[in-house]
Amino acid sequence: MVYFEVEGNFPEVEAFMEDTCHEYKLELLRLPPFKQGLERLIEEFGLRAVLIGTRATDPDGRGLEHFSPTTPGWPPMMRVSPALRWDYAAVWTFLRGCNLPFCSLYADGFTSLGVRATSRPNPALARGGAGAGFRPAWELTDGEQERAGRAPRARPPPSGGGPSAGPASAAAACS
Repeated sequence: MVYFEVEGNFPEVEAFMEDTCHEYKLELLRLPPFKQGLERLIEEFGLRAVLIGTRATDPDGRGLEHFSPTTPGWPPMMRVSPALRWDYAAVWTFLRGCNLPFCSLYADGFTSLGVRATSRPNPALARGGAGAGFRPAWELTDGEQERAGRAPRARPPPSGGGPSAGPASAAAACS
């Protein structure tokens, strides 16, 4: 499993990646962030395709197909997105129905994970009064609110080539 290390990741995401690799007997390959890490994968392993969890409703999923090449300016490879047409509820139906592990932050009300500085529990899952906590992510009924706990991010220029042009990180297993 490939994990692109990004400064400011949640320790819970790090633990999830390590626990998942241990449970499924996978090798965890930690790489520098996206572009540089992808270049290493191509150079060292001859990687030609990457399996990602991007969905059409994700900021970087608009306009993608199940098989989409990376955009100009990114290392050339095929992005394979099997869950591209899944909605928010389908993701949780699959994860919970198959009894698959997921990052513990989802049980604490997070519905979308980025780095610590830009991710909070989803306010749509607040239990009530201040300090009452949050319901788990799978109780969110309006998938349009999935990213309500995320700070808006700057979009790349229309010419492409910014961070959103490449594949999602393996930490997307937690998003």
